[in-house]
Amino acid sequence: MNKRQTMIKPLKRIISEQEFLSLFQKQTIEILKICFYLKEKGGKYHIYTKRFYGNITTQSKILEDFLDDYGAKNNLTWIYFRELIASARYMGYSAYIVKHIQNRYALYELRDENKKNFFEQTKKVQDFLNSAIKEVFRCITDEALRLGLKFPKESLKEDDLLDVASDKMLPHNVNEGFSIKEEENVVKIASDYLNTMKDYEDLKFDRIYSVEEIEAMIPDHISEEILRSFELSIQNLQSVYDTYVQHTKIENENATLNSMRGCIAIALHLVEIARTLTHFYERHESEIRNEIVRENIKRIIDKNKILDCIVNYCLFHCYHYLEKGEDLASDLLKRYVLVDSIEVGIPIYMGFHVRPASLIMKIVKHYGSEVKMNLDDEVYDASSALDIFRANEKISVKKRQLILKEIRPYKQKGEITCEQVKSIIYRELDRLVKEEKIFTYEDLNPDDLTCKVEKNFISPEEIKPLVAEEIKHLMVAGKIDIRFDIKVTFTGDKRALKDIEALARANYGEDEKGNNIELPIEIHYLRK
Repeated sequence: MNKRQTMIKPLKRIISEQEFLSLFQKQTIEILKICFYLKEKGGKYHIYTKRFYGNITTQSKILEDFLDDYGAKNNLTWIYFRELIASARYMGYSAYIVKHIQNRYALYELRDENKKNFFEQTKKVQDFLNSAIKEVFRCITDEALRLGLKFPKESLKEDDLLDVASDKMLPHNVNEGFSIKEEENVVKIASDYLNTMKDYEDLKFDRIYSVEEIEAMIPDHISEEILRSFELSIQNLQSVYDTYVQHTKIENENATLNSMRGCIAIALHLVEIARTLTHFYERHESEIRNEIVRENIKRIIDKNKILDCIVNYCLFHCYHYLEKGEDLASDLLKRYVLVDSIEVGIPIYMGFHVRPASLIMKIVKHYGSEVKMNLDDEVYDASSALDIFRANEKISVKKRQLILKEIRPYKQKGEITCEQVKSIIYRELDRLVKEEKIFTYEDLNPDDLTCKVEKNFISPEEIKPLVAEEIKHLMVAGKIDIRFDIKVTFTGDKRALKDIEALARANYGEDEKGNNIELPIEIHYLRK
């Protein structure tokens, strides 16, 4: 062995399981007190308080970290105990949030007709979690005895774990802030709310699902990663609200704001529970964990009830409250949005065909407010690509009416033969192209013309209608377009109009031949 080899030392010293037991004994006192407490009083409903659940969550987290520091999850003797402690943490944390919802519900000012059903379902979930907690701690007790851990002589003190009634409130005497941007902040939050709803269409669970259906959703449609992203979006909504709207004059004057904040809060708590239990399911119930541990955990906590709780309680009611809040957000937008009008030109290439119509729709939906497009005496819904596209039919008619005025009468006297008609029409089209009244997408030649003449001779007066008909045919075939400065007016949310103006300046994201071009930075969200 050379000198270099003798200098290498392991990062951590391997200790015996007996040595670890001595170290670990001191760390288990509080968890073992909970075991003792549940054995004595686990059948009494009143002991299941927020403080009790919080104690379970805190103590199990401390113990789990200690076990991980010593690599217990990779040790056959300790892995099961470690997973029991982790299970206690997930069940305790979920139960803590459920209790929080029950305690805070009245403050959310939801005025919800679904309240009775929601509370009944919440009680069932709490009972399930309490049962799971009792069973987990029974198994922790058995495993602790098997490992040789010594139980403390004292249990927890019930008086230390009782919740204090929160039906009273300190006087609200902090000076209310005032900002000239309060209404703008409300509009932004309401818009962000509606966008969050659109971004998570796949998480709108509006019915009860069977366990088999739920299992099929994991992990493609329901996973810890997906729910964590959803939770973060809702959390951002709540954070922005609390920063810019909470305790302001506008909030005190409009009860709808408090109700929307309540919908955000309760949805956030429900997603927290769903994400926690989904992590538990993926960790303990899936095929990726140690087989012996997995089977042991399955016997303690009913997998089917976990899945039912995730979807048929958490995500089902989350959808209900977010949907309720969606209506409130829409009402707030109607009340506070600043309305304006702008006049912009139509897209150069083919008018409002599919791409420009879709981009306008995305802008309007991004802000979630109402915008109308006016063309002459017709009004179109700018949040509907189909409605905008329908306006294009009128634009095409208007173009043909305008070009008809530009077509010159044929002044030659006498009858015109069928053979002469095609060249006469072609010359007139060529003139209109040179004067930039018509734009061609490919070179035209006389053979492209249909020239449907059923008589041997026609009069000079019949040439102009034939030219107009030929233009219509070539437009439908996508070979030409008519170029006139046609304007439309958009009326509605000032923020959306600003972005529509930016889009119009960029010719709606297309060049004159319909090729995509880069969009301005201020409307970068359209690139999604």
